[in-house]
Amino acid sequence: MFSEERGLLKTIVNDVSRVVKDVPLIVAKHPVGLEKTVEDFEKTMLQPAQPRHHSVQIVGIWGMGGSGKTTLAKHIYNSKHASMERSSFLFDVRDAASKNMLQQKQKKLLEDLGMKDVSFDSCEEGKGILAKHLRSIRVLVILDDVDHMDQLDALLPVKDNLGFGSLIIVTTRELDVLRCWSIPSIYKMRTLDVFQAKQLFCWHAFLQPSPLDGFEELVNKFLCACNGLPLSLKVFGGHLYEKYCKGYWRCQLDKIYRVLQKDIKETLKISYDVLDDEDKEVFLDVACFFIGKEISLAIEVWNGSGWTGLHSWENLLNKCLVELDEDNCIKMHDHLRDLGREIASKHSPRRLWRPEQVTDFQNEAEKGSIRGIMITTNGSTREVYGGLCGLAASSLGLKIFDVSGDYVSRIIDKLVSRDLVWLRCSDFTGCRTLPSQLSLKKLRVLELFEGRWKTNALNELWEVDSDVSILISSSFKTVFRIIYNCCMVFVILIENVMIQAPAPVQLRELVIHQCDKMKRFPNSIGSLGKLRKIVIKGAGRMESLPEEFSSLLSLEHMQLSGCNKLSSLPSCFGNLTNLRHLDLFGCSSLRRLPVSFKQLTLLQHLDFGCCFKLTFNSDIFENMTKLEYLNLDGCSKLEELPSHITNQVSLRELYLKMLRELPIDIGQLSKLRVMHIESELLRCLPGSIGNLSSLITLEIRCPMLKSVPKSIRQLINLQTLKIGKGCPIEELDFGQGSLCNLKEMQLFKTRVSKISISEHCCPSFETLDICYDDNLTEIEALPRTVKYIRLVKCEMVNIIRGIGGLENLEKLILERCPELQELPSLKELASLRKFKVEGCYKVVKIDGLEHCRSLEQLRAETRWEVPGIQSLEHMERLRTVQLRTNNISAVEPCIRTLKKCPGEIIVCTRSGPDAASQLVNTFASLNLSIVHSIENKEIGSPRFLIWTENAIMICFVTSCELLISHWDDIIKIRRNNCLLRSLQK
Repeated sequence: MFSEERGLLKTIVNDVSRVVKDVPLIVAKHPVGLEKTVEDFEKTMLQPAQPRHHSVQIVGIWGMGGSGKTTLAKHIYNSKHASMERSSFLFDVRDAASKNMLQQKQKKLLEDLGMKDVSFDSCEEGKGILAKHLRSIRVLVILDDVDHMDQLDALLPVKDNLGFGSLIIVTTRELDVLRCWSIPSIYKMRTLDVFQAKQLFCWHAFLQPSPLDGFEELVNKFLCACNGLPLSLKVFGGHLYEKYCKGYWRCQLDKIYRVLQKDIKETLKISYDVLDDEDKEVFLDVACFFIGKEISLAIEVWNGSGWTGLHSWENLLNKCLVELDEDNCIKMHDHLRDLGREIASKHSPRRLWRPEQVTDFQNEAEKGSIRGIMITTNGSTREVYGGLCGLAASSLGLKIFDVSGDYVSRIIDKLVSRDLVWLRCSDFTGCRTLPSQLSLKKLRVLELFEGRWKTNALNELWEVDSDVSILISSSFKTVFRIIYNCCMVFVILIENVMIQAPAPVQLRELVIHQCDKMKRFPNSIGSLGKLRKIVIKGAGRMESLPEEFSSLLSLEHMQLSGCNKLSSLPSCFGNLTNLRHLDLFGCSSLRRLPVSFKQLTLLQHLDFGCCFKLTFNSDIFENMTKLEYLNLDGCSKLEELPSHITNQVSLRELYLKMLRELPIDIGQLSKLRVMHIESELLRCLPGSIGNLSSLITLEIRCPMLKSVPKSIRQLINLQTLKIGKGCPIEELDFGQGSLCNLKEMQLFKTRVSKISISEHCCPSFETLDICYDDNLTEIEALPRTVKYIRLVKCEMVNIIRGIGGLENLEKLILERCPELQELPSLKELASLRKFKVEGCYKVVKIDGLEHCRSLEQLRAETRWEVPGIQSLEHMERLRTVQLRTNNISAVEPCIRTLKKCPGEIIVCTRSGPDAASQLVNTFASLNLSIVHSIENKEIGSPRFLIWTENAIMICFVTSCELLISHWDDIIKIRRNNCLLRSLQK
């Protein structure tokens, strides 16, 4: 009895404590975009609610300063803490650690866990108490702004033995902290999209979700400056609150591009201040010179500067200060770039990237040294030109020199730097030779780009004499990367210099673009024993490679794309045993591969795309067990796959064309993620295709294919299914519980008659895209998860059911479906952003469109008045309206409700010239674009174009008489500075 009373008392105390503490954290004054972020976070990071025995979840939230990590964590805390026995949110852990106050954070955590008045003398003692207490209860703990693993060890010493069902969230700018602590789930914060960014900015600037009249253009410019960073949007929006003078806004906009706001700068600079000296230099280099450049180039330059380039780059990457795009080029947020450039402008050695900096530097009393110059001189003043010449002549320690435009040939003549690491020149017409005084002993990267060459000057461009040969042989010994982007330069260098002089033996990368006059490589190419990467694009006259190519034993990456005269490879090509990436795309004259080719056992990427004449030996792939990417698309001579291809256990992407059949054991490719099949000969797919358990994308373009095997249901990881190019498939049968991860289906010129996709079958389905299906009559059912529907030229479809309940649908596009008669009510489509209906002439009713408050784009074509598009006045997000009609009066009520629409409104009519007056009268007081066209095959480009301050009116007219007859109407829409252009008499 006593134990029951004690248990009851404990429950009451816990409940009372929870109620007393059940005051939610203030998340954000204007939580724009937070709902979608939370939804994405919970869907991708958090496991579904499970009974009490479920395991512990530990999740990291990673992103740059000001990206909304803490805001997201607050929302999660508010939504989850009531279901936990205890919860704690520890703010600013990094700041506390920097002030030796981690003990206070430990005590705060213990208090939140129910241990009052606990005392201890050290962090180690606190860890022991926490370790004991955390084991017994189900907790929610959020550690905000952590920047070192020691902080996690101090606050969560028993992550593997927490109470069952606990949830731990760590926010940080340091990716390494999460990795080193083995946190399995990491959520990367994303910037806001354009619409969300505009709403957030406007809430802070105007206390409403849209701009005030007349401020739309200025708001858009601020959005570009903020680049989706929530912190910036809040700071700038708040700064402009109650400031309704456009001149003041323009002044502040100008300041943004010159000086970062203090609050933003201080937040972002935290990440910079903790970098070591070398990492800081690399950060400044990125901000000033390397945005948009390949990471391999940047690392080469940093290594040549005496730094450990890769290590520093990874440090910046882990701190979310830089990114890489899909092409391995460097990206940096605009505010981080501006911060870096502001620091660099006061930092020694100096970095100069704007012409005006040259004159400013020349006028400084204490100039200091210069690390790099990267300037385009086109249109520069004489002072800039003179300053560049002076800097080139005096900057002995200069490491980066990248100058293009006017005067380059004269400026490069002044270069005397002994430490140059990167030399990049373009547009330097008239440069005859490299300056004799220029030392290139430390050069790592040489880039020569096509400029304004004149044909008669080519022979004099790079004079070849004994001095140049000596220069080449003595100075290029350390160069690691050469890029030629002009065939004329390369031909002269290859045929005249490299043959006479020893090759740059340290060269690791050689890139040659668009060299259509290049016929051959010199035999000395074989002496480049350290060459790792060679890229040759567009060498349309090159017929063969020298046998010495087979001596490049360090070569890992080789691309010979677009070499359409290349007919063979060296017989000993298989000696390149370190080759991992080989791209022969577009080598349309290549007929055979050497026998030694099968010795390339380390190949991971192999592209034979559009090698129309190529034939294969049956055992070519026998030893290539590491192959991950194989493209045989366009290999017309290949009708069946070579043997052993199904033994490629590492293969992830496979592109096939012109096959008569697929191997029956194709299902053995257990790691295959992408498969593209296109063939006019293939009649069936093997049932084993259902065994491709890792397949994510399947594209089939086979006009002779009659059906898809039912085993396709077994592709549980399939996300994208594309069937096209006239596949006469009449039925797609998705059984219950199959294709549970399918998100997208595209059908092009199939014969499918009915679409029915249940939510049980495809619970993740989002996109349905059907084009040119003459047999489709009905769309019966779709899952509520659908976001995108497009039907184009489905001439038999007459009804679409189930759309009305798709609350997640964002885009609905219906084009040229002449038998379509009925659409369900759109009233419930709360997420619809784009609606397009054109060429569906039997649609006489559109219900509920006025309730689609998220609509941003509306495009409709009607032959008569269609109810449902008459009143759009409550659509605050609407930005683009395009209406085509033969009856102006049918859409006039709709247009009159759009007076506040800040975007583009276009009306097209074929009603004849009399409609012009009606259009102009209707829109005379609106800021709109009006297109009035007359049905006339002879009409081509606009006969005249009138620009106004807020509008463009384009009229197609057949004669000046018609123009003059409507001139009075046209004048009515004039604003300021009406400009008449292209008036044809």
